[in-house]
Amino acid sequence: MKKVNGWILIFFTSLLLVIFVLFLVIMTINVLQHPEKPFNISDQLIPILGFCIVTALLIYGLKSGIKTVRKEKLRVHIDYTKPLLINLNGKIEYKDYRNLLLRNSIKRPHIFIFSCFFTLLLFSTLNNSGNYFSSNYLMLIVLLSIFLFSPVLVIIQAKKFYNSNRIFQESLDYQITNETLHVKGTTVDSIQKWNHFYKLKDTKNFLMFFHGENVATLLQKEMFKPEELKEFYEFINSLDLKMEK
Repeated sequence: MKKVNGWILIFFTSLLLVIFVLFLVIMTINVLQHPEKPFNISDQLIPILGFCIVTALLIYGLKSGIKTVRKEKLRVHIDYTKPLLINLNGKIEYKDYRNLLLRNSIKRPHIFIFSCFFTLLLFSTLNNSGNYFSSNYLMLIVLLSIFLFSPVLVIIQAKKFYNSNRIFQESLDYQITNETLHVKGTTVDSIQKWNHFYKLKDTKNFLMFFHGENVATLLQKEMFKPEELKEFYEFINSLDLKMEK
């Protein structure tokens, strides 16, 4: 799915960049063909600034999309021949789970494309500041409301899911071996083989092992001792998993 999102980001940023370049060429030709028209730099400062910022965002988005497409691939298989036994214990706190969902939502391609469009509309509105009831102002208010409400919606959903899922309400014991991941608590006792997972997402604070498109087992990095985490990464390299950052 991450690879699909990367291609979507590449397509839209490339399309918008082509449109922007064509617009710049047309504007340049128009200025050259009508030299008698005065060019006031102060009047054009805001649209030029907006154009530069959005172009920079699109280039950054294009690079991010290319990086995402290249990054999601099967990990290089490196045999792990040592016996592995790591025992962990801990509880995932709400703030850590909430921050995980917020970071994942911000990285989605549609958020980036939305930000570019919002920035362009903002500079266009500032450049034509006269009628505060114009369609530009109304559209800007709507987009700003959506932009501000999106993370609020993620937080509400995170809170609801966290409170309704008993696995988050208790301290869990994790036993990691060469063959399985065993998670045990008051209301859960699950043993999963490593070949049950198809994708690993490595975030700042969590290792997310996916066994469904939106279903993952979370291992919090702070539960590991530094040497245990290093050893576990070595073991991960022996698994045939897609890797996401």
